Amino acid sequence: MVGADPTLYIQTHLAENPAEIEFTKQLFPFTDSYTHVYDHFGLLTQKTILAHCVHLEENEMALIKQRRSGISHCPTSNVNLRSGCSPVAELLDRGIKVGLGTDISGGFGLGILTALREASVVSKVLGFQQSSKIEADKDRGRSLTPRKNQGLPAIEADADAEQTIDAPARALSATEMFAGKHLPLETLFYLATLGGAEVCELQDRIGNFKVGKEFDALLVRTGQAQPDTTGNPFEQQLNPALFIEPDDPLEAVFEKFLFAGDDRNIGSVFVRGRVIGGSAPLQ
Repeated sequence: MVGADPTLYIQTHLAENPAEIEFTKQLFPFTDSYTHVYDHFGLLTQKTILAHCVHLEENEMALIKQRRSGISHCPTSNVNLRSGCSPVAELLDRGIKVGLGTDISGGFGLGILTALREASVVSKVLGFQQSSKIEADKDRGRSLTPRKNQGLPAIEADADAEQTIDAPARALSATEMFAGKHLPLETLFYLATLGGAEVCELQDRIGNFKVGKEFDALLVRTGQAQPDTTGNPFEQQLNPALFIEPDDPLEAVFEKFLFAGDDRNIGSVFVRGRVIGGSAPLQ
């Protein structure tokens, strides 16, 4: 079907857990990897959406990049099912298309905000692991370095002494922007918006507010609700968890919404410029 109609989309899971990978390799021993199975049958295209991708090998990432396929990162499901943590930072550094997915069969929320928050947690966990590995490698290097004169461990300047999670021990190449770091807010928002559009090959139509694209947007309310119709004189917060200070700059309000907002704060939902829903849709 895909050969006859290359406009068709393909969505499947890939490399979600080790048992799945091993079983697939047993079924298709003539291929180099799990990912190569899809490629062998012509199913790895620029309109292929690969969910999870937790345990990809080096040659698999290279192949996905070459075929311009996209990856749907589903952090909530990956953690709940104990599948592992997808190396999103490395995927992005390689130029692979990545967006967010909820995969609600293994998650606990339909909204993309949940996926964004869990993606932040997962990237921090991977960062902790990277930092611990760097420290272990440095300690191992110290213990293996003999002192020149006394046969004791050398007390020498450690070139990596100032390396942290934000400055990994190995030098970054020009194409490496995220390696060894947790994903910043801007990148998380990209994954939830334009990143998802790119994975679905819809980046020319949606994903940001560039002139000429369809107006898909949310009108977010971060203030307080008006008194209700019963005449209650007390104003109620839309969402008590989203506490906005009067002097909060726009960047702080934006971050607070991403990590503490919910459906109550989404006043209007626009699709192609039309209001289709929301907690208080514009008339």
